[in-house]
Amino acid sequence: MDLYQATSCPQQRARNVMERSMYSKVSVVASLATVTGLLQGANPKFNHAFHRDLVARTTVATICQTRAKRVVVQHDTLMHAHCQEAMICSDNRHGFLCAVHSIPPAIHTTASESVLPRANVRNSGIVAVESLLLPGVVDIVYVLHMTFPPSMAPAVCDKVMVQRLSSLRHIAAFATPVGLRWLNAFLPR
Repeated sequence: MDLYQATSCPQQRARNVMERSMYSKVSVVASLATVTGLLQGANPKFNHAFHRDLVARTTVATICQTRAKRVVVQHDTLMHAHCQEAMICSDNRHGFLCAVHSIPPAIHTTASESVLPRANVRNSGIVAVESLLLPGVVDIVYVLHMTFPPSMAPAVCDKVMVQRLSSLRHIAAFATPVGLRWLNAFLPR
């Protein structure tokens, strides 16, 4: 897994927030259908491992659900809109997108029972696409933009983000067949 951090935004002090941006990428020997099933929540053991740093995860409301698309409002340590959609790239590769964006807790009444959010997620998500060069390999990118309260130390903010981004390794562990997991170490980065 490769991890990258963006530079800080100079306007963040004027808005009285601390913005952090990071992304992580990984390539795994797996089918897109297997990766999609995991990201859609089909495996309870994977869900527990992937969302281990979240206090509690509940679906508050389902806005749209079809075979190729699902839009829900979820609550864990923050309230967010979660959109999942199958996609086809311009070069005919298939992919899957999980987009996440925070919404104000006041939008839904159950938010008053919730834990205070530690941060807001904006324009973030996971994109999984069939590899262009290697058949049977899925390239996965996790883009994470978070806004933290200014009182949080930058090191704590980075730790929260790295912990969330490192959950990608669970996709490799659960999606790749046991006998082929050793191949993941040799995939190009």
